Amino acid sequence: MTADLNLAGCEKWIKTIGKRKIQSFQDSFADLYNISLGIVDLEGKSVTVWSNSSLFCHLIMQKNRERCKSEQQCVLDNVLNSKKICIFTCYLGITYFACPIFFNEELAAICLGGGVYLGKEKILIDYKIAKDVPVFSESKLNDCVGLLENIFNLLNVHENINETNKNKENELSQEVLFLEKKLSRREIEVIKFIRDGLTNKEISAELNISDKTVKTHITNILRKLNMKDRMQIIMFCKNNLMK
Repeated sequence: MTADLNLAGCEKWIKTIGKRKIQSFQDSFADLYNISLGIVDLEGKSVTVWSNSSLFCHLIMQKNRERCKSEQQCVLDNVLNSKKICIFTCYLGITYFACPIFFNEELAAICLGGGVYLGKEKILIDYKIAKDVPVFSESKLNDCVGLLENIFNLLNVHENINETNKNKENELSQEVLFLEKKLSRREIEVIKFIRDGLTNKEISAELNISDKTVKTHITNILRKLNMKDRMQIIMFCKNNLMK
């Protein structure tokens, strides 16, 4: 491993973005693409709770922990040195990816994800639990990884907390002025919570409305903004927040 470890950068990135927001985004993304997903620091230590943790990989690691850890470390070293996305297939034919996360233009953390079989047919017939491993086409995997990279690039913010706090009210006002042309006041409240990474259940609690009503608001937001899913809402807010 030749890269300098920026462990403080990982802590600052989490503090700046917010651990709850990161975890909520990770959970939503993992559910959307039906993959395992987790974020580790530059030493490979988990900084979030794994989403959709693979039962198959959990079973295999119980029997082959050292080999699995060795392969993962090789992937981490690859990202540390190249600072680029790495897509890899383990010795059992399961495909994963590692996506670098930058803060202040420096590598701060790594997102590990995947746990899929890349191909048309599964070959892991010796393991009954392997039937639960999702099958991905190469194009679908590339779309998934590409979207994730773009989102993390949006979160590659420059640390200037005082200036951020000072301008936050003005930035939000500009966003509201843009959105209120198409959305109702309640829908704007909902989209802000989505941007902040809250789940439907958390939004319903914040607004004191039912989960069903939250879902209705989200459906209307997607229709009015001509979007397909929650992830597009998050990306839209990130793209327009500073404009």
